[in-house]
Amino acid sequence: MQFPGITFGEQRWYHLAIITSRKRFQASEARIFVNGNLMETAKVPTISTQSSNVSLCMGTNRSLGGSCDQIWRAAGIYLIDGELTPQTLAMIYLLGPAYVGNFQHQPLTPYYHNELLSFANMALAKKAEPSALGLGLLDFSRSASYMNVPEDRIMLALRASNHRRIGDTDSGGNTTRRGATVIMNGGKSLSSKSNGILMGGATPFYPCTIADGIHLVGGVKTVLVLVQLSRDLEELWHMLSALIGLIKHNYKSTEEMRDINGYEILHYLLAAKQFALDEKIMELLLELTGLTGADKTNCTLTNLLAFKHLCTDLALWEDPTHSASDHVRQPVLTQDNAPASPVPPPHTVQLQRTLLQHVHRLLSLKNHQQKFNLARLRDVNYLQSLVDIIMHPATHPRLLVDTSQLVASVLRHDPRLSSLMLIQNSILTCCESRHGRRAQIIANILLEVLLHLVIQEQGAIHLPIFCYSNGLETDWLLALLNLDIHPSTVVLVLKLFCSLSQRVPDFSMKFRTAHGVRLVERILCEHSSCVEIYFVLFCWLLGKPVLELPLQPQLNYQGLFSTFTSPQQRIACSEVISLILVLLKRSIEIFKSQSASQQTPIP
Repeated sequence: MQFPGITFGEQRWYHLAIITSRKRFQASEARIFVNGNLMETAKVPTISTQSSNVSLCMGTNRSLGGSCDQIWRAAGIYLIDGELTPQTLAMIYLLGPAYVGNFQHQPLTPYYHNELLSFANMALAKKAEPSALGLGLLDFSRSASYMNVPEDRIMLALRASNHRRIGDTDSGGNTTRRGATVIMNGGKSLSSKSNGILMGGATPFYPCTIADGIHLVGGVKTVLVLVQLSRDLEELWHMLSALIGLIKHNYKSTEEMRDINGYEILHYLLAAKQFALDEKIMELLLELTGLTGADKTNCTLTNLLAFKHLCTDLALWEDPTHSASDHVRQPVLTQDNAPASPVPPPHTVQLQRTLLQHVHRLLSLKNHQQKFNLARLRDVNYLQSLVDIIMHPATHPRLLVDTSQLVASVLRHDPRLSSLMLIQNSILTCCESRHGRRAQIIANILLEVLLHLVIQEQGAIHLPIFCYSNGLETDWLLALLNLDIHPSTVVLVLKLFCSLSQRVPDFSMKFRTAHGVRLVERILCEHSSCVEIYFVLFCWLLGKPVLELPLQPQLNYQGLFSTFTSPQQRIACSEVISLILVLLKRSIEIFKSQSASQQTPIP
């Protein structure tokens, strides 16, 4: 068999699988799989089951003559009676070259490590099992449903773990002279007389990596101690590089970090450093979590525990020499008038913004792993972490915009009632707070997030509007208006009223049933001098989207005509007419009282 269309690179492990299918009255078919993917198919002569002269040659056949100038290494060779499914082949490939078993130990969880969650492996898992939900083949806890290799079907198993040296033996069966090294057959069903051996200059070896050597001197705990002892950024970078290389490529280290809460320990070690972390350190930690990558379409959150402890707390990336606050967050916007922490310096703000931008790439519409990343973020309750960042008094104003965009992305792709209630409670906390302008800014930012989710184009993102209308109840909006809030906040609440009434017929019915017009009329009388309120009410009256309103509207004939001119006008909500008239009446009364107090004639 020859497959000339397949090329191999140097210094890389490849998983090769050749499956032959014997067909009746025609030539057999051979398929070659490389790293779990079908590469080529070829016709081969049919081998008779009665033939006794069957041999398997791996490498260059001596009959072809010549010599090979390449050195190949084989980690494990298996000859199995019967065809294997693509799912089984993919699972064997994912086990890697260090695996030396007979595929009988289930589940295969001890062989899992974080490097398996790569874009190529996830594409292979989806291709091998398109109907699978979640990780599919990459969920090693369910490996029994994919790995179906009966041990009695393994005819030949040559591995590094079943080798010995053949030599002369004495009467007691003890080896007296060391002879040639051979690799014995590990197939269980064969007798000792029919065991196969691999000879001819073969050197058995076991892939003992640097990670295995480090485990002999303490494993990841030793490297964590070295991280603690690092005195500057250069030493810290080298220690973190060793730790990350140990974790990513060795399943034992992955399991050990999980068992000892290693990522939480690493967070405390980094937070205790008396020098500021820089871009190189951030790049290393982002590599550990899977947030880095040259291609923005395949960013995958591979290490959830590392992300939870190293990427959800922005205080880790503050400069301890410029901030008097420690790395423990205080309660968000409490009523005790606690002094706010100092504002972070500009360069640490840039680090924090870079971190948020990398997380935002996980949820990009162009990312092929968006749904998977969203599910992983939900597992660590990342939305709550984002809200905590927004509500924290030490958060820099420039970070509020980046964080609010991430909140909008999470809500846009996963509009759950619990998530909406979290945002609503945060808005109420801000509106009831005594922290003044900052609380007002945060409330407006969160209201704008909800507003843009409600008025988004339904054709661009296929999400039912009732996901938001069920959470944004009329009672909550009325209770928000009833608070002592800034006029700009009142405008945003009215825009939500208007947009929900235009998009959801049930909302308008609930608003009328709750006598919402009378309640809003009583509340808005205190803000009759706010021009934007009149324009929002006209949008509500005529069914016009609030996004088309000018930024600084002028309440005059020209401003109204340029904004609401249309060949055909229709009344969308007649009850709003009374609201507009009451506000105009209230505005005139205020103007009269002011004119009387100043003793100036009314024009």
